[in-house]
Amino acid sequence: MATQAMTPAQHLFLGDDEIHDDGHGPPPLVDIHQLSNPNNVVEADDVIAKEMSALSIRDRQQVYEDVNGVTQPNEETTPFLTAKLDDMDISIKMIAKKDAYDMAFQKSPEYVSNPKFRLMFLRATHFNPKNAASRFVSFLERKLDVFGEELLTKDIKMTDLNAEALDFFQSGKAQILPLKDSAGRVVFCTLNLHAELFSTKAPTQAYFYFAMAILEDEEVQKNGIVGVHGADNFIADFNHQQRINYSKCAGMTNVLPLRVQSFHFMGNPKNPVLRSALNLLRLSFSKTIRHRCRIHYGSFQENVYALMQYGIPVSVLPIRGDDNNIVVMSHHRKWLEQRRAIEDNRRAIVEPNVKVVSADEKNRNHCNIQQNNDQKLQKKLSQSDTTQFKLVAADAISEHDVLMGRGRFSQDHAGNKRLRAQISDWSRQYDCSPRHTKKAIAEQVVLDIKAQGGRFLKRHAESLDWHEVSFVDAREKVSHGFRKIREMKAKREKEMKTE
Repeated sequence: MATQAMTPAQHLFLGDDEIHDDGHGPPPLVDIHQLSNPNNVVEADDVIAKEMSALSIRDRQQVYEDVNGVTQPNEETTPFLTAKLDDMDISIKMIAKKDAYDMAFQKSPEYVSNPKFRLMFLRATHFNPKNAASRFVSFLERKLDVFGEELLTKDIKMTDLNAEALDFFQSGKAQILPLKDSAGRVVFCTLNLHAELFSTKAPTQAYFYFAMAILEDEEVQKNGIVGVHGADNFIADFNHQQRINYSKCAGMTNVLPLRVQSFHFMGNPKNPVLRSALNLLRLSFSKTIRHRCRIHYGSFQENVYALMQYGIPVSVLPIRGDDNNIVVMSHHRKWLEQRRAIEDNRRAIVEPNVKVVSADEKNRNHCNIQQNNDQKLQKKLSQSDTTQFKLVAADAISEHDVLMGRGRFSQDHAGNKRLRAQISDWSRQYDCSPRHTKKAIAEQVVLDIKAQGGRFLKRHAESLDWHEVSFVDAREKVSHGFRKIREMKAKREKEMKTE
């Protein structure tokens, strides 16, 4: 099939390499050629709409179930898995050009033939053997391009990342959220991906490592992940090489054995080129993934409300408010420490006589810098402790504030309603968590309210003036809300049993 010439605008995200779809072999630069003007948002939406209408009713329903977190995993019986693995093996052999696969098979037949490894690709493609084979071959091609022949048949460790990738990895620009979404799926968040980051392949290496690390959990393979991307400060000034590197990084989503159940972009409508750029980015994904993309345009608060409707734990997003330059690193550092400990232990088992040098020792200075950033954030968000007795006029109370105390006036206030909704969203996670995690969840709810411009206000019993309470009192208010929901649930269950 002849490939239509691309306009300069079409090169905004796509480089010279082809991006693989979920079908057998790579399509010619996805369907972006259908756009006579790629900057036309309406045409981009039309492409997605036509693709969706061409799907079967069952496939369309699958998209909606994945995005809204109501998909039930396949029942994986032994005969079912054996048959699918056999079909995948046949499909791999039918692929004519698979240089990286042939190279990997020569180096380590056991690596490419490992059924657990191949099963990851079947799960990622809803057990379609042909698509799984195509993705498996594409995965090895991309791994060879990013890491080279020496690491082609080896599990990638943090110490295998180059200096730029390690710096990106530890910057917090990409993080795994500490809480799962309401459907129990891992949430992967990226933010502030400005042009300079894509001067090298560093983000691609880091993204590869992230994905393969979380895929060690079999539940992630079965349930898939949810992506959240903050896009306010990137896109406008990419040069040609940066676009190619970004294209390769975005294309990793199409070849990794990762089932992306939904992908949410948060955009600021004040950015004039963002809407067109995000639609082009959406089209750079495979059809399976771009059908599951949702773009939210608005302020940080408006985007947060949109994410909450999909069950995403907005209280632990690594940014707070519209100030995207301060990244919350506390949870990310803990994740990094856990990964280093896991890899150190594995190396100690494989090479018991080799002294393991912790990655912490190599990157302590970088962590100290990020710790300072965290301290700045906590100082900024915990100002209520230093303004505990500041009076607030009744007409200065906003809809984002939470009012302490009983009575209909407080209960019916918009800020209190939002707080109750947020507590309800996380009540199941809260009830199942140990005590120290309960405290952390309550604190994150408080920080989220403050990040949206809200305050926790209490009326003095005698003067009837309002004042902002301390952070500890605000956290106790949230904890009380969780306990109240648990008590009401227990009461309803008791009443149902007596009936």
